[in-house]
Amino acid sequence: MADEQMARIVVSSRGGDVGDADDLAGQLRHELHDTGFDVRRPTADDAPPGSKGDALPWAQLAVSLSGGLPALVAAIHAFTQRDKARTVSITLGNDTLELTGPTSTQQQQVVDAWLMRHSPTPDQPAPGAGPGAP
Repeated sequence: MADEQMARIVVSSRGGDVGDADDLAGQLRHELHDTGFDVRRPTADDAPPGSKGDALPWAQLAVSLSGGLPALVAAIHAFTQRDKARTVSITLGNDTLELTGPTSTQQQQVVDAWLMRHSPTPDQPAPGAGPGAP
């Protein structure tokens, strides 16, 4: 079985404190869970390699990408659109996408480019796909 890819998500609120961000992370966690994503609070094992100190902010989530990256980005985008003070960053490996408020044309281009970087190419099968896969 292939390793399941995890996205690291950090939630913040402009003008809010750590408690506000933690509350928002809880709201987003429930929304993503209701959408079918495996969402949990990260552990020290989820910290990026080589990180020092407390690498796990209060308002951080770990999400399994078994539900699909485009669907995850769409759900987070809907969450950020409801309040222009909300910012959510999604990190895969060392590549981070930051979503905030309503989408401008420029932000949508950044989102599309980020998704393309993490989408399988014709030469590279999707994670878990291989010879004999349906």
